[in-house]
Amino acid sequence: MAKVPQGNSESVAAAATTVDVSTGRIVSMAQNTNQGTGGVSKKSGVTLLNYNVDKAYGGVNGFATGSTFKAYTLAQYLKDGNSLGDMVDATQNHRPFSDFTACGQRLNGPVYDFNNSADGEGKGSKSVLQATTASINTAFVEIESKVDLCDLTNTAASIGVHLASPLPTCESQSSFTHLPRCPVPDPRPNPIAPMTMASAYGAFANDGKWCAPIAVLKITDSKGKTLKVPGSSCKQAVSTDVAHGVTYALERVFNGTASNVNTGGLGPVAGKTGTGDESTNTWFVGYTHHVSTAVWVADPNIYKKYRSIAGGQRPLSSITLAGNYYSGSVFGATIAGPLWANITRAASKGLSQQGWPDPPGNMLQGSGLSVPDVAGQSIPGAIGALQGQGFKTAVGGTVAGSHPAGTVENTSPGAGSTVAGGSMITIYISDGSQANGNGNGNGNGNGNGNGNGHGNGH
Repeated sequence: MAKVPQGNSESVAAAATTVDVSTGRIVSMAQNTNQGTGGVSKKSGVTLLNYNVDKAYGGVNGFATGSTFKAYTLAQYLKDGNSLGDMVDATQNHRPFSDFTACGQRLNGPVYDFNNSADGEGKGSKSVLQATTASINTAFVEIESKVDLCDLTNTAASIGVHLASPLPTCESQSSFTHLPRCPVPDPRPNPIAPMTMASAYGAFANDGKWCAPIAVLKITDSKGKTLKVPGSSCKQAVSTDVAHGVTYALERVFNGTASNVNTGGLGPVAGKTGTGDESTNTWFVGYTHHVSTAVWVADPNIYKKYRSIAGGQRPLSSITLAGNYYSGSVFGATIAGPLWANITRAASKGLSQQGWPDPPGNMLQGSGLSVPDVAGQSIPGAIGALQGQGFKTAVGGTVAGSHPAGTVENTSPGAGSTVAGGSMITIYISDGSQANGNGNGNGNGNGNGNGNGHGNGH
């Protein structure tokens, strides 16, 4: 892995697994270390551990998958009959647990906070497709609130997704390898192995059919006799339509958060960036019609000084690898994405470059409600009108307005926007400063209004 050299001074590790999506056969497995006789060595590039696999197979506890987990949330959302064109609210960054359902029951718990990362920003309403390509956390938590979390974890489990090591979850202090059924904002902290991620994404590549990973193709004994080994174990885990819907969105990630990844010569591809909290773990998981590859890049060592960050790993920021300086925070598309493209290019050599059919038309069309125009109404009147249409409401701040002071100036999302039922509509109150043509404009802080509330500033 030339981009992440062995024994680099930054102590950054990289691991990658590629699987054949139609059989589950592991095509390649690599990491930037040599095999040693101990645990992790911070600078020597030597370890006994295989970062690609579960702890039970000589690996570690897994790594936070960040926004690569969004593909599974999207699969459940589409499985429930929703559309990539649906509009969702991307404005909220704190939600009570009661907004979420697990196994048919509303959850109990505190309000928790979450934010968008620098590689996934969003405001107002976004389509589910936009939320995926731009990796907007606030929108995806809204999407997560619209599915049953038990259904989500069951769908992910059906394509092989599980924790890399038994760990206590938010459900219980007992240890489980199943995914927790409680709301967790993306990027998710669920520690999962690269081999698991490559295999799971392979189901989307393979028209919804998941094949369990196969590490051994043939065994012979000392006399040359061929011994029986397990063959491919494949099942239709999600429908072809859902798989094509997820793929349709992930193909367009290369025009979004992965726009810097060079896919030249690869033909049709789909994938997703992932960045853990504070850029501690970075990922790219993607596929062609034939192979699926997961790439993880991070400093795997645990540091006391970073114990406030989940996992205690060092954030990747302003680092130099192989003579390349990466300023600011490292994201999934920074190093893992280009590594993924190089590995996939090699694994795809000689294979056909076929793509996937589009999903059904109803999976692309938007659905939702139009936000009514409540400008000029009283605050109680506007709240009643909006809630009567099925929206949630919040009152924002006071803004310069052309409507009478104390009445509604505008809303976010704005009047006429098409958003999902139950979305949050924020009401902004007019200060009356521009009512009756008595406004002041400000050009660079000094422009005067022209009697109609307009200035000449920029």
